[in-house]
Parts: sequence; structure tokens; C-alpha cells
Amino acid sequence: MDKGIIKSAFFGYSKTSVCGYIASINEEFSRQLLELEKEHKKEKEELKGKLDAAEKELDEYKKAHGDIANALLEAQQYAASLKQRAEAENERLIAENKSRHKEQTERLALYAASIDWLRSELSAFTTDTDRKLADYYERAADIEKEFEEA
Repeated sequence: MDKGIIKSAFFGYSKTSVCGYIASINEEFSRQLLELEKEHKKEKEELKGKLDAAEKELDEYKKAHGDIANALLEAQQYAASLKQRAEAENERLIAENKSRHKEQTERLALYAASIDWLRSELSAFTTDTDRKLADYYERAADIEKEFEEA
């Protein structure tokens, strides 16, 4: 407290000086309070702007998260679908190959039976031809003998 501002009076200080001093302190305090209030208001507006920006950014991240989650889910579903189709195709091909294998095995068995039959027929033909050839040689020898004797 600055004693030079307040004037002294009989039995203490002058009421007008004290009231003036209190009024000046009140004005100074009010001015400082208004400045602080302006600063706080400005800071509050800045923080509100930052909060709004952060909330907007959070919403964008949430949307991106949702988009990524949906894409991941779709990818998983597509992968499951591909796997299911591949397994079905694999089973179909296995069944087809088994069927072809069975057909080929049956055809080979028929070919083997045909070859065995042809071998036996050829063997019989060869044996019969050899026998007939031997008969012809024998007859030729007999004819030659008869011709020489005659």
C-alpha cells in the first residue's frame, strides 16, 4: 500500500482518499481481471478449435478404421469363397481323374486280353503253318523220290 496516495486526516486517513484509493485498486483489479478473462476466452477458443480439429481427425480415423475393417472382412470372405471353390474344383478333378483312371485301366485290360488272344491265335497259326509246311516238305520229298524213280 502506497501511503503517499492516501492523505492523512485527523484520527487516521481521509475517507475520500481511502475510497479513491480503493476505487483505483478496484479499477486496476477489474482491468487485470478483464485482461485475464480475454486471455482465457482466447485460450478457450483456441482449445475449442483444437478440440474440434481433433474430433474431426478422430472421426476420419474412425471412418478409415471402418473402411479397413470392411475391406478386411470382404477379403476374408473372398478368400473363404476362393478356398471353397478351389476345394470343390479339386474334388471334381479328383473324381474325374479316378473315372479316367478306371476307364484307362479297363481299356488296358481289354488290350492285354486282345494281345493275349492274338498271341494264342498267332501261335496256333504258326504251329499249324509249321505243321502244314512240314507236310508239304514231306510230300515234296515223296514226289521228288517218285520222280527220280520214274
